[in-house]
Amino acid sequence: MKSKIQFIVRHLYIVFGCFLYAFGICALLSPAHLTTGGVTGFVNVVNMIRPVPMGLLVMCINIPLLILSFIVLKWKFTLSTLFGTAVESLFLTLLQTYMTPYLPFTENTLLAGAVGGVLIGAGLGIIMKNGSSTGGTDIVMKLLHKKWRYLSGGTLHICIDVIVIAFFFIVKRDFDATVFALITIVISNTVYELVLYGRNTSKTVHIITDKPTEMTQALLAQCECGITVLEAKGAYTNQPKQVLLCVVRQNMFPILKDIIQECDNNAFVIVSTSSEIYGKGYKDYHDVL
Repeated sequence: MKSKIQFIVRHLYIVFGCFLYAFGICALLSPAHLTTGGVTGFVNVVNMIRPVPMGLLVMCINIPLLILSFIVLKWKFTLSTLFGTAVESLFLTLLQTYMTPYLPFTENTLLAGAVGGVLIGAGLGIIMKNGSSTGGTDIVMKLLHKKWRYLSGGTLHICIDVIVIAFFFIVKRDFDATVFALITIVISNTVYELVLYGRNTSKTVHIITDKPTEMTQALLAQCECGITVLEAKGAYTNQPKQVLLCVVRQNMFPILKDIIQECDNNAFVIVSTSSEIYGKGYKDYHDVL
């Protein structure tokens, strides 16, 4: 029963995310003659050239990609993406059909781009966080990354966005509008990362101390972090050492510093900022393209 409720709630979140995404496109970006990245952004530019039913065109573009995804990628990802794509296309169709008489909401192009970017980023983040996607570039990136693992998902995403923005500039011949569209994409990507991962910046800390046992016990008791003990040897003294390796979230780092200072004021500490951490308590491996 609990799993059924979780399944329903997860899909309701996906529907809500699709609505935010479609609303940002139809109610804000399209009336302001702006666009975003990806397949939907491309369709939005096509709609500027000649009015088309955006939801239908998005679905038509995604159908061959979904078939390819079903053949090459995992069927669970394909079914989840099919659901997200279908709901997004439905909302695009409904909003484009019934909201037109009430538009535009604002004459300020920058405001429309900023608010639209927030809604699109939040919508995509909610969709991805609940295990779905809106197809299009998500499928393309997974297919490319399956063959060329060295390609960064972020790099592929940027390349596709650049292609869409270039197409937008060719159509509009408007430098200001192109800059506003770029600002919209930056805002949407920032909000997307924030919704999907939260403020996920963490600190990776190496602690070289003469009191490893005391330090480990204090950290485990007072700080929300796992600890790995590494065996090492001092090059100058040639004496064995233990290095404590731990990762803590940004908000826990001041507590960790206080514990280190209390346990061993002479400890040698190396701190680095980490934004890509996968595993329990951090990002899921399924987020890696």
